[in-house]
Amino acid sequence: MGNIMEGVVSHGTGQLAAVKLFNVSGKTGTGQISGPTGGYMKGHYNAVFIGWVPSEAPVLAMAIVVREPDPSKGYYGGTVAAPIFGWIATEALRYLHIISSSAPDTSSVLPATVQAPRQSGAVREGKVVIPDLIGLTLREAHELISTLPLSFKPSGSGVAVKQTPNSGELLPLDSVVEVEFQPPGGIEHYAEDVGE
Repeated sequence: MGNIMEGVVSHGTGQLAAVKLFNVSGKTGTGQISGPTGGYMKGHYNAVFIGWVPSEAPVLAMAIVVREPDPSKGYYGGTVAAPIFGWIATEALRYLHIISSSAPDTSSVLPATVQAPRQSGAVREGKVVIPDLIGLTLREAHELISTLPLSFKPSGSGVAVKQTPNSGELLPLDSVVEVEFQPPGGIEHYAEDVGE
């Protein structure tokens, strides 16, 4: 069962819950909210991700439930709750000194991938705040961009080393984000950041 739940994060619906350097196991869920008189309320959902990290010897286990996320920005557990899990897990592992403070920072990714219910989030007044994609893999960058009303134009492979426009810029909906990817210089520098 553990292998199946690890697969949910490595190549399934929970990919946005990934934590660099660690295997994560978990399960996404999207549930329609029951109505006051029975049945279900149309267009009202809970987005859920339940998981643990590291898969092999868990240090953290969490259940993330986002009640009634804005359906226009996504309402599936894999796109709304999973990124919250990934961000909290990364920061908690950093706090516990399991990931050193020099490990890749994820704080710039969170606001672009997670919007609180019924708040403007990354889309404001018909414009989009461009997320920071530097250091992400092609798959991670694509997953992040696919949650926003933006077009994605990648070149190369590996990890993102350059993006146009820059992160934090406010651009019109459906703007194109060009990202240059290059093979990583090696995993050795990441391995040095992992504590015992």
